[in-house]
Amino acid sequence: FIKTHQNIKDRLDAIKILMEMSNINQESQISLYSDAFDNHTNYLFGAWPERLYVLHNDKILYQGQNGPSGYSIPSLDYFLKKNVPMTN
Repeated sequence: FIKTHQNIKDRLDAIKILMEMSNINQESQISLYSDAFDNHTNYLFGAWPERLYVLHNDKILYQGQNGPSGYSIPSLDYFLKKNVPMTN
């Protein structure tokens, strides 16, 4: 568990942990991305301190509220179940 990322490697390691915990792999057809360590994308998306997004074909399909107190995992889960075909 990485509490505070000190560098980009820590940030990428956190993504790997999330993928392992969530059982996300190449067959999942789900991509996770990290902002560069200068947080440029964070500023563009107004995502501080954190925010959940679903992007597809260069479009924002889902934009959650600012977290951690404003975002809703159940809301994202509902969106994904309703809009993303799952294969078994």
